[in-house]
Amino acid sequence: PECTKEGLNDWNRTGYRGPCPPVGEHRYFLKLYALDVVLPDLDKATKKQVVEAMGGHIFGQGELVGMYQH
Repeated sequence: PECTKEGLNDWNRTGYRGPCPPVGEHRYFLKLYALDVVLPDLDKATKKQVVEAMGGHIFGQGELVGMYQH
């Protein structure tokens, strides 16, 4: 949606890539944050940069933990 931002994922790219774990069962944590501001354009930000930019602006959040087995 408009005004959404993406940071870099584990492949050092933006966008979603599905799970690709080694053999066995693994947990995946998906987090969603509601902010009271629109973050500045951080241009392919790291997780640390996004978390720092969100500091003091989170007014709601949710987390989904999913299990995936290869």
